[in-house]
Parts: sequence; C-alpha cells; structure tokens
Amino acid sequence: MTDTTGREERPSVRQAARRAALDAQAKLRVERRERDKRLAALALDVLFALG
Repeated sequence: MTDTTGREERPSVRQAARRAALDAQAKLRVERRERDKRLAALALDVLFALG
C-alpha cells in the first residue's frame, strides 16, 4: 500500500461487505421460498382434510 490513508484497501473491504450482504439476502430469499412451499403444502393438507 503506497497511500497512508488505506484507500487501496477500501474497495476490497467494501466489495466484501457488499458480497456478504448479497449472500445474506439470497439466503433469506431461499429460506422464505422454502417456508412458502411448506405453508402451501400444509394449506392443501388442511383443505383436503376439511373437504
């Protein structure tokens, strides 16, 4: 690093933070999708049990 302010490291730290945030969002999307599928299956089970 030639600059004493650390500017050369900031983009990589920023990129790592952005990547971590995107990964966390993707994980939440997958979990939400799986939860929705389970709830839909349960709803169908209830409808069949009632019908």
